[in-house]
Amino acid sequence: MKLKTTILLLLLFIASSLFAQFSLQTEYFYLKLINDQQNYALISDNIKNSELTVNNITANLDTPNKYSTLYLTELANSHLFIENNSLALFYYLYQRCLFPNDSISTYQKKPFVELVYSLNLNDSVISSYWDITSKKNIPKNTNERIILLLKLTTQLHLDELSTPIYKLGLNLRKNNITPPTWYQHWEYLTMIGFKEKQKMEILKKEISGKRKIQVYSKAINYYLKNNSPKHAEELISQYRKEDLSIIRKFDVMLKLIRLKTIKMLK
Repeated sequence: MKLKTTILLLLLFIASSLFAQFSLQTEYFYLKLINDQQNYALISDNIKNSELTVNNITANLDTPNKYSTLYLTELANSHLFIENNSLALFYYLYQRCLFPNDSISTYQKKPFVELVYSLNLNDSVISSYWDITSKKNIPKNTNERIILLLKLTTQLHLDELSTPIYKLGLNLRKNNITPPTWYQHWEYLTMIGFKEKQKMEILKKEISGKRKIQVYSKAINYYLKNNSPKHAEELISQYRKEDLSIIRKFDVMLKLIRLKTIKMLK
């Protein structure tokens, strides 16, 4: 019986992929089926392909679609089943901020609470996040809702969320909206390669001393790696003016060698 069900599910997925037009409804029903069957292999494989669906949802935030709410809820359930708890919480918050639904909210509280506890977060996160993302409290404007979601998810400081948060922030820029300054700082530190714990410490106060030197070093590496020698050279010039240790002075020398090599190859 399980084999027959799996074959039917695979046929449904193949058939859905043949449609020229993207169908969120089809994606939702497929996701719900494999979640209901608790087929670990299919759920894991589908999550790899879910990014395209999420991108379509994000690109059409102003177009009401009940399946956006349903799909995001099921996607959170998929992540729960394979124990990607950070991403499960992200998609619960995504749905609650951007596609609120009172009927779904009524049975969402218990898994939401368990998720927060599983990530070693405290009761204050449960009460504040649940209340802030209630349908009656979220902003009416779509871009303000995105900013709210960015604020809540960045404050969790979970490394697994850096990529989906970063991609969501790009959506604001596509809408010609300049993100808040606090988010731009987070975005820059993410881009040049800092982990969440490091970002949390850096963003708590003014960047100075060892942290400033560390930011310079990572930023230069990023621009050298991405073939932007002109900006890398500008940063190296600023980096050298800092009070550097012997190790950091050696770091400058290595970066200058890399810079020279890149210029020679151009």
